[in-house]
Amino acid sequence: MFNWRVRSFLLMDVGAIVLVGLESAISQIIVIIELTQATPPMPESVQTSRLQQAIDSVESLSLEEQNLVVEILLKRLQRKRREQLLQEIGEVRQEASQGVIKFGSVDDFLKELDT
Repeated sequence: MFNWRVRSFLLMDVGAIVLVGLESAISQIIVIIELTQATPPMPESVQTSRLQQAIDSVESLSLEEQNLVVEILLKRLQRKRREQLLQEIGEVRQEASQGVIKFGSVDDFLKELDT
C-alpha cells in the first residue's frame, strides 16, 4: 500500500502530464484562432479544416479538460476585448483633446447626417 505522500506525488505527476497535454491543446487552438484572425481570408475549406482540427483537439480531451479549455479561452477573449476597449477609449480621449469630437443634441446629429 502506498503512503499518502507517494500517492500525492503520483497524482501530481499524472496531473502535470494531463496539464501539459491540455496546455498543448490550448496552445494549438489559440494559434489556430490567431492565425484565422490575423491572416487574410482563406478559402472556406481551409478555414473549416483548421477549425475542425481545433475542435478535434478539444474533443479528444476529457469533459473536465474541455470545460477548462472553454474557461481559459473565454478569459483570454475577455482580456482581448478589454484591451481593445482601452485602446478605443484612448483614441476617443485623444480625439477629444484635439477637438475632433463634436458635441450636440440628437437633432444636431441628424442634421449632420443629412448634410
